[in-house]
Amino acid sequence: MVNPAPHLAQVSVIMPNHDRTDQLFQAALSVHRQTFPDWRCYIIDDGSTPRLVSDVYTKIQMLDSRFTILYQNRRGVSSARNLGILWSREPWIALLDSDDLWQPTKLERQLAAAQKEQPTLWHTEEIWIRNGVRVNPKQKHRKGGGDQFLRSLPFCIISPSAALFPRSKLSRWGVFDERFPIAEDYDLWLRVTSNQEVGFLEEPLTIKQGGHEDQLSRAPLMDYWRLRSLEKIFLFGNLNLQHKQAVQMEAGKKIEVLANGGRKRQNLHLLHELNRMKQNILKAFWFSDIAGNASDVDAPFSQYKTREPKCFEYMNGNRYKEEPSQPYPQKERQ
Repeated sequence: MVNPAPHLAQVSVIMPNHDRTDQLFQAALSVHRQTFPDWRCYIIDDGSTPRLVSDVYTKIQMLDSRFTILYQNRRGVSSARNLGILWSREPWIALLDSDDLWQPTKLERQLAAAQKEQPTLWHTEEIWIRNGVRVNPKQKHRKGGGDQFLRSLPFCIISPSAALFPRSKLSRWGVFDERFPIAEDYDLWLRVTSNQEVGFLEEPLTIKQGGHEDQLSRAPLMDYWRLRSLEKIFLFGNLNLQHKQAVQMEAGKKIEVLANGGRKRQNLHLLHELNRMKQNILKAFWFSDIAGNASDVDAPFSQYKTREPKCFEYMNGNRYKEEPSQPYPQKERQ
């Protein structure tokens, strides 16, 4: 067993978990094997079934006393990460999903680069494993550094497991929006990249593992939640004209795709939400009425399937509020 450092460690590793065992242990083992020793890892149990995870938690804590297990009722990955961030005290924060892995030198190489250059968010190149087989990412998924805001609009291009950032920046960026059951990383990275440039290490120090059934990125209506994030950054972010126009263009694409599906399924709830967001975001553009004929919008709900879609199912049971839960700061000078 490794004895804990007698002083405040340098890096908080934040790892949420729900009902994962073997994958979790392998992720924890990759942290234990880091060549940089000055870390503490906080595993946040998000309402797991006790009989499934009790043994693996005991095994991890016997492996290394630098692991701390925190518990909460099922509230989602955003709440779990935020609990870990709130509980920890180390000046640097590294995120790791419980189904991903780190190369042994990940923290050492990343922290050295982050401390040498401007302190900001740093992420690394990745190795992608899908269903146990290595795959090559498409060109659109290419990682990079510098100004990444425009490239971050279509989808998330920074993996949480590859990210390291100074705790002090959270007063500007805010933390994960707990109203988002999915796309919470996309939402936070928009706030980060709209505010400043990011650092990037070209070494593949993060191993992303996908294809399993409980992977959040496979959840339905991902673009709906990305659209909610675009609405937030457009209304409350400190964007320049180019960025505002880019947000409008990307929002228009997502609205049209979602509206086509909503019309096909006669999902009146979703169509009304898209119409509302169209009015908020696309003020400078002309789009046909999303819901089709005007009579469709005004028709009684009984004419449609009125079961609310999954985009309205929140982890905490509360409706989405229109005001931002996190600050949108003034842009930093580079």
